[in-house]
Amino acid sequence: MQEEDKEYWQQLNKAYIESSSQFDKQVLFFASGALALSFAFIKDIVKLSVATNKWLLISSWAFFGAVIFFSIISHYTSLKAINKKIHNLNASEDKGSKKLNCLTKWFNILMIVFLAMGLLLLTVFVAINI
Repeated sequence: MQEEDKEYWQQLNKAYIESSSQFDKQVLFFASGALALSFAFIKDIVKLSVATNKWLLISSWAFFGAVIFFSIISHYTSLKAINKKIHNLNASEDKGSKKLNCLTKWFNILMIVFLAMGLLLLTVFVAINI
């Protein structure tokens, strides 16, 4: 590999790591923020006692909570995969880290889907109760 290629690969790797870190932070930020905003909405704008379709709000809370949980699990499986790869760096095939990477990928997909569902349900709840 030429020196230019190595430098380019290192830049790509650095960008990937930064993007991955930002993804986790942003998803966690949006889920936590939406959860906090929903609490403020129900406390200050529409009282829970007069709100209708409360199941939408409760469901959105469950989705946001799941996103936070999936974020923690995703981070954990990612760390475990890296640790396994470090320990098996010279192994020709490393099924353990591949399996953990696959799990991390699925948790990330679930985070996106659940965040979207939580936002949708919260938006519908707010629209109905405003």
